[in-house]
Amino acid sequence: MDYLIDELVEDNLIKIGDVSKLYDISIDTLRYYDKIDLLKPALVTDTGYRYYSPRQLDTIDFIQTGKSIGIPLKQLADIVSKKQFINYRNLFENQYDEITKKIEELELLKNTTSRLIDKIKEIETYLLQPREFKNRLFEQEIDIELYTFSTKTFLNVENPFKIYSHPFHVNQWSLLEVQENTLQMSAEGISLNNLEKLDNQVHLKHLKGTYQSAQKLGTYHEIFDFCIEQREKLNFEHVYIRFEFYFASKQIEDYQYFVTIFFE
Repeated sequence: MDYLIDELVEDNLIKIGDVSKLYDISIDTLRYYDKIDLLKPALVTDTGYRYYSPRQLDTIDFIQTGKSIGIPLKQLADIVSKKQFINYRNLFENQYDEITKKIEELELLKNTTSRLIDKIKEIETYLLQPREFKNRLFEQEIDIELYTFSTKTFLNVENPFKIYSHPFHVNQWSLLEVQENTLQMSAEGISLNNLEKLDNQVHLKHLKGTYQSAQKLGTYHEIFDFCIEQREKLNFEHVYIRFEFYFASKQIEDYQYFVTIFFE
């Protein structure tokens, strides 16, 4: 029997070890393909040796191609079992749509990373400026809708994860106003970038026009003290702080924030 098998292997079949070497696929992987009915050997001997026909190499090429474009093995096994041309077209069209979606997601991540790099560069430029420049106010025109933060409301938004999963989708704000001749926190809000506006029930304030503004890097208390100092100098009634970036620390009080402050 072994003599006959050796002749058969020599003339027609390929040992599993040789297939493994040809395609750089582990023997365990080929056995797994057999288990899920994706690629069954042409011959399994009584002693458990597996052999493949040369024509089965085409199936391995198909599997490798499918894997390379991200098609799950289960879907490949389903296609192989159905043997219908239209199923192949549907398989590849569906995978094309999946790849297109992933490209869009990667492009979003790329753009977000680019903006993070630009923001760090902006902060580095700020740090190189002399102290008198850092404390200088400059005019800035803005048109921004602010919203109060409500967990319940945001959970009702379609795909709320989209709002918070990427930086620059959301800017946090602190709103300060003079109460009893003292600058105090009046509200906290957020602004949304490149997203549909939310329901009016969470609308907080519309900032539109030309404002005196300044950029600042420091702890929350240092930023608040700077606002009080400007209030005493220039007699502003309202202050709006937009948080651009933060440097985390083990202690919350040590967080460093890079902000843009608008005075009204």
